[in-house]
Amino acid sequence: MVRSLLFVIVLLFGSVALACDCASVGSPKEHVENTPIIAYGVNTTARVLTTSEQDALFPDESGFLSEPLAVATFKVEIAIKGAKTGDLLTVYYDVSGTDCSMAPTVGRHFYLFADEIRGKYFTFSCSYESFVRDGRLNESLALFEELSGYDFSR
Repeated sequence: MVRSLLFVIVLLFGSVALACDCASVGSPKEHVENTPIIAYGVNTTARVLTTSEQDALFPDESGFLSEPLAVATFKVEIAIKGAKTGDLLTVYYDVSGTDCSMAPTVGRHFYLFADEIRGKYFTFSCSYESFVRDGRLNESLALFEELSGYDFSR
């Protein structure tokens, strides 16, 4: 709930200071170029994975994922990059409770920025932070409009 509220505040006011260090993601343009999936939509399902489910994600690499994960089904309503409108994507979230984690919320509309790791999609707070920190939201939305052809000012 707190993360959801924080993201709404960021979208409304354009910046926020978080303890998670996201400096390495670069400018919004660089991040758009390096992010495989960017879309606007809604999580239709979400749940925390059991330890055995998490271990099964990468069975040949025991301990690869040391933080607790949640999985959500994300319905793409506006495709920006790497997805199609109407796609249902399986996305994994770090729910460790650290400043860099974020829990999925069913029914909440948001921008998804997903990285691909070994054929699976993951999202982290830095994925969002890089697009909105330091007043970069307008620059990010302009890039999204250019890629998707959708007018985000409506």
